[in-house]
Amino acid sequence: MHHQRFIFGTNLFLVVFWLYLMAPGKAFGQAPTVTAEIDNTASIGAATPTPTVTPTATPTSTPGATATPTLTPTPSPTATPSGTAKITIFGWAPKNSSVNLNGIGVSEDTLADSSGYFEFTNLSFPTLLSYISGFLYPELCLKAKDDQDRTTHPVCIPPLLLNVKARNIGPVILPPTLSFTKGVVRENTQSQASGFTTPDTEVLVFMAKKDLNQGLNIVSEIAAFYLPTYSVKSNQDGEFEFSLPTNEVNNWRIFAATNFQGSFSAKSNTLILKVKPESYRLVEIFEDTTKSIKPSLLALIIILEVLILVVLIVLNTIQNKKLKLKTEIRKDIRRVQTTYSQLQKQYMELLQKKKRDI
Repeated sequence: MHHQRFIFGTNLFLVVFWLYLMAPGKAFGQAPTVTAEIDNTASIGAATPTPTVTPTATPTSTPGATATPTLTPTPSPTATPSGTAKITIFGWAPKNSSVNLNGIGVSEDTLADSSGYFEFTNLSFPTLLSYISGFLYPELCLKAKDDQDRTTHPVCIPPLLLNVKARNIGPVILPPTLSFTKGVVRENTQSQASGFTTPDTEVLVFMAKKDLNQGLNIVSEIAAFYLPTYSVKSNQDGEFEFSLPTNEVNNWRIFAATNFQGSFSAKSNTLILKVKPESYRLVEIFEDTTKSIKPSLLALIIILEVLILVVLIVLNTIQNKKLKLKTEIRKDIRRVQTTYSQLQKQYMELLQKKKRDI
């Protein structure tokens, strides 16, 4: 018993000593010195196929390879607070959407208002894990869901070092949601794409098609997106729509990005549009016929098919039995014929023998 207590006490001492070595003077409640405070006017940079955002020292609104939140420090440092700080993360998302903030040990939800503005308040950082990892908070990812259950591509805020004390982080501009009326359409038919973003906002549409005449490639070609194909504007409800290219048989990769007050969001989810030739009409007729059949009628058809299958099995079984019976009858007839031939032969032998005896 005493030996177990000694081992437990030794392990506890080693854990406390390790924490002290990892963050001396911090693991027991002392907060780091504040060097800068983030300005609310900071913005996130341009949208591209990569949604991850990176903090920088100066504001930017130029489209680039990475969506980057800009964190602008104030000229003069503030006083050093004690304990954990309350952090606010704010930004813009599709109107009236549900916004989720997720990270290691963090899961929060909020709603965007009628203008698309959202904020997460009273997030307590740093924590004990923050001191151990050396960052103010873990990587935090945000995504939104509109009223049609369409989700945006996640936008992630990388962790900041402990010596940067951020109270207000943002604005984080979330990309628009996007969906097609149909993902597979016939050539030269009407098809629309739609989505939600902030109201009265420019939406850039990016498209790239795959050349189907290239033949067989060992390594598949990766479609690159550099310049927007065209732009549309969302209405006062934040909804936008545009026509899809169906003038030729091909496969298209399509996504969108928001230009909100001169700052670009990350890209939306990339969707694939498949344009089929006119012969695809036969497939559509079959699908439409299947959909038009009522569930009860469909169940009746299935029952009839099962009954027909059972009848066929029974008839096949009867036919097999008849064939087997015919085979057995033929075998019996052959046996009788063989026996008759043998008897006839014996009779002839007896007749010959009788003649010799006479």
